[in-house]
Amino acid sequence: LEYGERGIRTFGFAPGTTDTDMQGQIRASGVNPVSKIRKRDLIPVEDPARGIAYLCSAEADDLAGHELDLNDRELRRRIGIRLL
Repeated sequence: LEYGERGIRTFGFAPGTTDTDMQGQIRASGVNPVSKIRKRDLIPVEDPARGIAYLCSAEADDLAGHELDLNDRELRRRIGIRLL
């Protein structure tokens, strides 16, 4: 609200558990419940990247100020990425 008039938009963005190199190390460690997530159940790194690119577009203007979770089916549909 404070900077919207200046063209600054903010979003809370939760990408979910994403298939990164770090996630591979966590899985190999077996250290916590996250390490038990199967690789095929991780979100591909392209999905959060597409989500962030989408949020930079004017199409996401109405989402400014909201908390967004990439596990949300409607958000994924809106961005144009495969449903989980």
